[in-house]
Amino acid sequence: SVLTGAEGYRRAAGYVADRLAGSDERLVIVVSAEFGHTDELHQEARALSHDAPDGDLLDLLWSTGEIRSVALLSLRLRSAGVSVTGVSVHEIGLRVVPGDTRIAFNPLAIRAALVHHRVVVVPGFLAVDRQRVVTLGRGGSDWSAVLLAARLGAGRCETGQVHAGAQAAAEFLDDVPDGDAELDLVQAGPVEQ
Repeated sequence: SVLTGAEGYRRAAGYVADRLAGSDERLVIVVSAEFGHTDELHQEARALSHDAPDGDLLDLLWSTGEIRSVALLSLRLRSAGVSVTGVSVHEIGLRVVPGDTRIAFNPLAIRAALVHHRVVVVPGFLAVDRQRVVTLGRGGSDWSAVLLAARLGAGRCETGQVHAGAQAAAEFLDDVPDGDAELDLVQAGPVEQ
């Protein structure tokens, strides 16, 4: 993650504000947890659990890192005068296809938010499966960014850092006919960010 505390949020917000100055561009920004935050949450869970923590509870706990980043970057952008909203995992429209391991995306909520704001900040790494929060595994934020960019018809998708996940997702989308917005769910086991 390029978000590394207060200074990371300031740098990211400054970059976005500068980019928007003098343009009519609208952005969807996909964020991950701050660098090292997911590892800290995993250690906390292990310290509190007698056994290995259950995956569904880890997913719920890990989601707090992404949601925290959404809120903090949105706060910083708003204080810089940017018209921004942050959304939760339940609002972004990424969901596991029932009975499958693919991810589908409904862009309506993000498109509606872009009507009212120049920037929409969304959590990466997360989707919902029958209303439960699930994580997408290593590189999940990049997968999220590529999927959203493709389905929203963005001219490009930029990532703050290069992961194998983004490249694999980009290659997968190149092979998908008619812009089909479903990706195989990454099954990478415990995630360390």
